[in-house]
Amino acid sequence: MLEVVQPGDLIFTEGNASRPEHVALVIGDGLAGHAPRPGRVVEVAKLAGHGKILVIRRLVHRRVDRRPSPPHRR
Repeated sequence: MLEVVQPGDLIFTEGNASRPEHVALVIGDGLAGHAPRPGRVVEVAKLAGHGKILVIRRLVHRRVDRRPSPPHRR
């Protein structure tokens, strides 16, 4: 599964697929940022050390046009 991840992907581990208990953010080069426990500082760790991957999610960014809309005609 690790061969498909890209920087910015979220990897969910621990628990089960419908209710994962841990999330890490893929940084790239086989690394991810995560907080080992609630209240702890975020650490950078190897993806391979995160245990069984339950779900991978890719957040897709969509450009939002911020120009004002033309007036509505009746």
